[in-house]
Amino acid sequence: MENNFNEQDSLKLINEMITQARNNFRKGAGNSFILWGYTIAILGMLNFILLHIVEPAYCTNYVWLMTIPVFIGNYWYESKRAKRAAVTTHLDKVVTTIWLGFFISNLVFIGSIFFIAINWKTYIPYLFITPIIMIMVGLALFITAKVYRFKPYFYGACIFWLGAVLCIVQYSWVESIDLEFIILSVSMILGFVIPGHILNRKAESNV
Repeated sequence: MENNFNEQDSLKLINEMITQARNNFRKGAGNSFILWGYTIAILGMLNFILLHIVEPAYCTNYVWLMTIPVFIGNYWYESKRAKRAAVTTHLDKVVTTIWLGFFISNLVFIGSIFFIAINWKTYIPYLFITPIIMIMVGLALFITAKVYRFKPYFYGACIFWLGAVLCIVQYSWVESIDLEFIILSVSMILGFVIPGHILNRKAESNV
């Protein structure tokens, strides 16, 4: 075991420990959050508009298929960027795994909702999609905030949890589902885009 741990491995471990101790971030560390923030915010607004002009209303759900190529492209880009990085910490790997698990969980959850709704011939399960996804986003952001010790992500998590509550409340007050997309879009800007830009500025100052 000791013979396998050479000088290069030692330097890599030291650099990683220094990076984590300084709470440094890679340049462009917030790019994925900014990309997803704007993407979901735009799709949310588009879904809101289409609900008022497209019949039947369920056809508007197809706009969310656009997240699949965005995910594939972003995952490919981030994988290449990680390979080029001088230091990739275990924290980076943990956070990447968290969000990959989040995306897979979302696919399984949404697929299950559609299966139940179609087989039971009811729209009620659809009401739970946005608030539950926002709760899961809040959880993933909260864990990311703890891992990175980055408070804006914690505030972002709180915004998503509040947004989930507002989605449920508006079902009772307004008896409509279209406002949930406005809530989602605003939450993405406040919880993803703004913290992402703050993180990028912090990363720039660490270079």
